[in-house]
Amino acid sequence: MASKDDAKPGDGPRRPTPTHPPYDEMIATAIRSLCEEGGSSVSSISSYIQANYAGLPSGHDRLLPFYLNTYTANGLFMVSGPGHYNLSLTGGHQQQDGGGTAAAPDQPPPQP
Repeated sequence: MASKDDAKPGDGPRRPTPTHPPYDEMIATAIRSLCEEGGSSVSSISSYIQANYAGLPSGHDRLLPFYLNTYTANGLFMVSGPGHYNLSLTGGHQQQDGGGTAAAPDQPPPQP
């Protein structure tokens, strides 16, 4: 008979695959939609996400600050004031006008 020690990590019940987008996308959409002067607060970002996305994990209130700190450290978002976040200028979540790719800032524009 197998003991508890013989159990493999993947033998337990599986968590369902989330139906919501990744947290970085939800946060970026919230900040863009809220368009608050001085950046969006954690509570307003959380409220927006809860109102617009179903199937959030029960630990959403703990996960959101974790992801905000992680993504800010990685340059996706920036702190614009105490407890307020904005999209980073270089983070990759900026909307582009016209749907094309933007030229890198250190390269001259293409000649016609």
